[in-house]
Amino acid sequence: VTGNVRLALTHVITSSWWVARSATAHQETLESQEFGAPSLRQETDRGFKRSLKAMQRVFGENLEENGGCPELLSRLWLECGVACHKFKRVEDAKAAFHKARDAAGLEVGLSGKLGRRTKFQKEEKSQLVLMAASKTTVLRDEKASAEGASPPLAPTNKETAEGEGQEPDLEGEAGEAVPQNDWGTDFGKEKVIGIRKVKLEELDEYTPLHEKIQFEKTDDVEAETKLRGTLSLVDQSIVLALCMDVKNSYAMEGLTGEEMAAYVERVIQSPENWMVYSTALLIKSQLEFERSKTKERAVLQMQVLVDQQTDRLTPLQTRQDVVDNAAPVHERFKWLHALAWPALWELKRGLAQRYLELGVAGSALKIFEEVKLWEEAVDCLVIMDKRARAEELIRERLDVRPTANLMCVLGNLLQDPSWFEKAWEFSGKRYARAKRLWAIHAFGEGEYRESVKHMREALEINPLYPGSWFRLGAAAMRLEDWQLARVAFAHVAKQEPEDGDAWANLSSVHVKLGEFAAALKASAGAVKYSRNNWKIWENHISLAVQTNQWGVVIDGLSNLIDLRHARESGDQIDIQSLLLTVDALLIVRDKLKGAAEHGLDRASELGNVEARQDVSEELLDSWRAQLEALFDKFNEKCRPDPNAYKAMAVYFEGFGDLEKMRYNLLRRARTLAHQDGWERDESKLARIVNVLTDLHAKYSAAAASKDGDAKAAVMDEAVSLVRTAINRIKAGPHEEEAAPLEALLA
Repeated sequence: VTGNVRLALTHVITSSWWVARSATAHQETLESQEFGAPSLRQETDRGFKRSLKAMQRVFGENLEENGGCPELLSRLWLECGVACHKFKRVEDAKAAFHKARDAAGLEVGLSGKLGRRTKFQKEEKSQLVLMAASKTTVLRDEKASAEGASPPLAPTNKETAEGEGQEPDLEGEAGEAVPQNDWGTDFGKEKVIGIRKVKLEELDEYTPLHEKIQFEKTDDVEAETKLRGTLSLVDQSIVLALCMDVKNSYAMEGLTGEEMAAYVERVIQSPENWMVYSTALLIKSQLEFERSKTKERAVLQMQVLVDQQTDRLTPLQTRQDVVDNAAPVHERFKWLHALAWPALWELKRGLAQRYLELGVAGSALKIFEEVKLWEEAVDCLVIMDKRARAEELIRERLDVRPTANLMCVLGNLLQDPSWFEKAWEFSGKRYARAKRLWAIHAFGEGEYRESVKHMREALEINPLYPGSWFRLGAAAMRLEDWQLARVAFAHVAKQEPEDGDAWANLSSVHVKLGEFAAALKASAGAVKYSRNNWKIWENHISLAVQTNQWGVVIDGLSNLIDLRHARESGDQIDIQSLLLTVDALLIVRDKLKGAAEHGLDRASELGNVEARQDVSEELLDSWRAQLEALFDKFNEKCRPDPNAYKAMAVYFEGFGDLEKMRYNLLRRARTLAHQDGWERDESKLARIVNVLTDLHAKYSAAAASKDGDAKAAVMDEAVSLVRTAINRIKAGPHEEEAAPLEALLA
C-alpha cells in the first residue's frame, strides 16, 4: 500500500510542497527548536526545490520572466522563507522573502509622514510609515473603511445596538444581519470573523495615545494608495514576512521596533483574512509589550488571540454567537504555512511569560501547567514563595511519568546534584542538559575541575550551546588552563559573534599566552559589541600601546572620553597612554627624518615603530590629525588636567608649534596653582616651583627676540603667575622656598 501511495504522489504536482510543509511543522513540534534538526531541514529544502521544478515544468523554465502564475510563485518563495525562518536560517529567509516580493510585483519602502500619536499633540511630527502597493492594490473609500472595516452586508440594527449597549470591538464579517458595532462586516475576499481588537480606551479612558497614528489625507492618489490601499492576501503575508526579516537582521532596539510597527500597521489597517490579521495583531502585541503605556493592552490582546483558538467562553470571549460563527478551519489553514504563526503551546508560553514579567505569577502558573511546561511552572511557584508546592508538583509528575528533564528541574530546585546524575543515567548518558546543570552547580560551589569535566561531556553531545562554552572558558580561566579557555571562548565568538564579553575574555586569554596581536583583534570585537564598557576600552587601549598601534590608541582614548563624559565618572583620559602616544609620534617623526637623511626607501628599516605596517609621512599625518582632534575633544569635555596639558605641550614643541606649546604650559601651571593647600605640602610646592621655572624659561626664550612693550606683553602672563605663587608661598610655612621664583623676577 505504501508503495502505491508513493507512486500516486509522484503524479501530484504539489506533493513535494506538502512534504516541505510537513517537515516544517515537524520541526515546530520538537522540544528544542533552537538549531533545528538537520534531517528535517534537508527534507524541507528538497521539497521546495522539487516544487519549484514542478512549477517550471508547468509554466516554463523562466518563471520570473514569462510571468507564469506570479501569485503561486510568490507563495512558494514566501513559504520557503518562513520555513528558513523557523529553522533559524536568517540569510536564506531574507533571500526567499525578497524573491517572493519580486514575484508578486510588490513595491515596499519605509518613508516619513507628518502625523500625530497623542490626542493633545498640537504639531504634527514625522512618523515612520510603510509605503506598499502592487498591481492588485485598491484604494477604498475612507468613510467606508473606517477602522479597517467596509460597510455591512445587511442593514445595521441601531435599536438593538442602543438597547444592548456597545460591545467591545470585534473585527470581522457577519454572514447575516448583525449590529455593525457588535462585531463587524465583510472586509474583502476572505472572512475575518470574531477577532476582537483590544483598544487602549477599554483599559484607560484617559489615555493620551491615539489608537493609531493620525495622518492628514492628501490628494496624491499614488501616495495614498501606497499608504492606505488594501493589499491582497499574498501581499499582506509578504509584508509580515519582511517585518520578520527586520527582526532577524537587527538587534531589538527602539528603531527596530518602530520599523516593525510600520510593517504591521500597513497590514492591520485592512483586514482580509482571519489568520493574516491574527498574525499581525500578535506581532503588534509583542512590540507593544516593550512600551510601558501599551504593555497591559498587549497582554490582553495576546489573551484574546489565545482564547479565539478555543470554543470556550472566557472573560475576553463572552459571546457564543461569535464563537459559533468564527472563521472555519479550512479558512484558518489557508494561509497558515505562509505565516510565522506559532503553535498553540508556543502562543500560550509567550503569553504566560509576559504575565510573569508583569508579576502575575498565578495566571502564568495556570497556563504553564495547562501546556505541561513544568520547569516554568516551578519558577512561578518559587516566585510565589511556594517551594514546597513546587517540589510536590515535580515529584507527582515523576511518579506519573519519570523523565530526565523533570529530574533536572527537581535537582535545580533542591540544588542537589544527585538528581542531575540520576537524569544522566536515566537518559542513557545522552541528555546533555543534565551535565550542563551539573557543571553549573559545580562551578557555583567552586569545584572548577569537576565543572570542566561535566561541561565537556555535555558539549560532546551538543556543541551548539554558546552559554556552555562560555561557562567552560570561565572555569578554565579559574584553573589557569589558558589553552582550553582560548578554545572555549573562540567557540562562543563563532556562535554568538555579538557577545562582547566573550571577545573580551578571549583577548585576556591571548594576553596570558603572550599572543598580543591576536589579543588586539579579539579586543576589537569586544569594543565593537560592548561600546559602553569603559573597562574593555581601557584594555583595548593598553593592548594597542603594547603592539604599537597608535591610531587605535588615539581612537580608543577618544571613545573613552565620550563614554566617561556621558557618565560623568572617573578620570576622563588615560594620561599614561596619551604620553606614550605623543612620544611614539615624535619617535616616528625622528625616524622619518633619519630615513630621508640616509636615503632609505622605508622608514621601518630603522626600527619597527608600528608593528603591522610601514611608517610613512601619510600615516604620521593621519595620526597627527587624530591626536589634535583628541586634544580638542579633551579641552571641550574633560576637567583640567596638568599632565594632559604637559603631553600637549611636549607634542606641540616637538612639531614646532611653540605658541601652542607655551599656551599649554601656561594652562598646566594655572591648573596646579589653583589647587588648594599646595603651599603647605613640600612635594606639591616643589612641583609648582619647577613648573613655573620651566614656564618662565620658555616665555623668556620667546621674548628674547623682542624689545620694549612687545617683550613685556609676551612675559606678562608668566610673570603674573610667578608673582601670585610667590605671595602664596610667603603666606605659608615654607617661606624660604620662594627664593628661586624671586630670582626669576630679579
